[in-house]
Formats: sequence, structure tokens, C-alpha cells
Amino acid sequence: ICTVVLIVCSFSSFILAKTYIWAVAKTAISDFYTYYYIPKMVFSEFKVFPYQNFSPLYPYFFPPASLIIFRPFIYFPYFLAKALWASLNLILIFITCFIISRIFKKHLNTYFVFLTSLILLSLSHPLQFTLSDGQFNIFLLFFIVLAFFFSQKKEIFYKVFTGLLLAMGSITKISPFLLLLYFLYKKNLKVFVSGLIAVLLFLLVSEVVTFKNINAYYLKNVIKDVSAQTMGDGVTDQSVNSFIKKIDFIKPVVTEIGRSTHIGRPQIYSFINYLVVLFILTYFIKVKKVQGEFTNILEY
Repeated sequence: ICTVVLIVCSFSSFILAKTYIWAVAKTAISDFYTYYYIPKMVFSEFKVFPYQNFSPLYPYFFPPASLIIFRPFIYFPYFLAKALWASLNLILIFITCFIISRIFKKHLNTYFVFLTSLILLSLSHPLQFTLSDGQFNIFLLFFIVLAFFFSQKKEIFYKVFTGLLLAMGSITKISPFLLLLYFLYKKNLKVFVSGLIAVLLFLLVSEVVTFKNINAYYLKNVIKDVSAQTMGDGVTDQSVNSFIKKIDFIKPVVTEIGRSTHIGRPQIYSFINYLVVLFILTYFIKVKKVQGEFTNILEY
């Protein structure tokens, strides 16, 4: 057993190291290219938000408040900023796995959960792609996992901090905001209200640090194009919109360049995996009626 674990851990470490090196060394345009230059132009004297015209390959569809997160990187040369971003993402993978192990410490062995989480994450294609292409998803994973860790604590400070973490994720992706609705459903108003207030504050700050009416410009000119950002490519597109397209087993997915593709085996396997996980969680929650903290973890 120890030999098998050692082999799997070594292989996972190799995958992470290879992906990290590729993320730092690649010269092709990536998502981080947009994360770097769009904020640089917005915070410059030109005060523009060229969300699509600047980079047709990787348009910037995130809300203006997200520019606050990427602003620190614009003060470094691009290749150094890219290396810092990749390094920070790599570190957050390990921190996230550690937090997951702390969440389950009352029910499972901490080392087992940490290693299992690290192996599963490092072997998953979405994480490999998001790390190599400099996407924001690892940060988002960190925010959500840390938010749930603090949501288990009773002190009001941790409830407010949970809402703040989900708000920080909500200014880039919609999924953390849906989790705020989950806390509303669970009648945890401290998390929901603090998260909602934090989102509004982020929007206000974005008006102050960028230029006036940038959010109105975003709603008028950008958000209507968000649905067009996905091309339905099973390899490169990790968005929810793309996932919905991939599970259409009858109609072909027509991309922007006129190429039609049917759902491939990797997408079928992923979809089946999601259904299996959903069934297992439903079984434990509804059939076994597991009570207490563990129920909240499964529901989350």
C-alpha cells in the first residue's frame, strides 16, 4: 500500500511540476495575458475598458470590480507577473488541500484527506489547464473552500469573513454568489447579508479606483456578450455555458469557426462522474440521514 501511495504521489507531483513549468515558460497568449493588460489599460490615463477589442481570443468578461484583484500584478513586467501568478496558484493548491483536510478532521484522517485531495486535484484536467493557462479558477476554489471552513465556526467574525470571501469570488464568477443563496436557504443571514454588502462595496470601490460609470458601461456593453464567450471546445473551455453545451447528446456544438463537434468521451465520463457523486451525496443526506456538521459539508 505504501509503495502504491508513493508512486501515485510521485506521479501527481510530476504532473503539477510539469504544469507549473509550462505555465511559467509558455510564450503563447493565455488568460493571464488578458488579466494583466486589461487592468493595465483601465488604470492608465486612458481610462478605457476594452473588454473584447483588445484580445478577441481571450475577451475580458469579468465585472469591473475584479480588476481590483489583478491590479497588484500590473506593476511588474509581464513575464515576472505571470511567474508570480503561477507560483501563487501552485501554493494555493496546497493550501486548499490543507484546508480541506482541516474541514474533515473530525471524521477522517487529516493526512489521508490532504493526500487524496492533492492527488485528485493534480490529476484533474480542469486544474491542469487552469494552472497552465493562468486562469482564475484556483483562486476561486481557494475562496470557496476557505469560506466553508470559516462558516463552520460560530463567532460572528467568521460568518462575516465567510461572506467576504464569497463576495471576492462573486466579482469574477457567478458560482460563489449562488453559494450565498445557499446560506440564505440555510437561514444563515449573517453570511448572506455580509456577502451581499461586500459585493456592493466592491462595486462602489471599482467606481472610485477606475472611472465613473464603469459598472453601467459593463452592464450596457459587456454583459450581453457573456453568453458568446464560450466556443463549446471540450478541451479549453471550462465555463458553465460550455458544460451545458457539451451535455447535449443530440445536437452538434457549432463553434465560432463553423466547426461542428459532438460530445466526446471525456465529457461523457465527466457527466457520469457528476451524476455518481450527486447520487452518493443524496444517499448520505436523505437515506442515511447523517446529522450534524457532516450533513452541512455534504450539502455544501
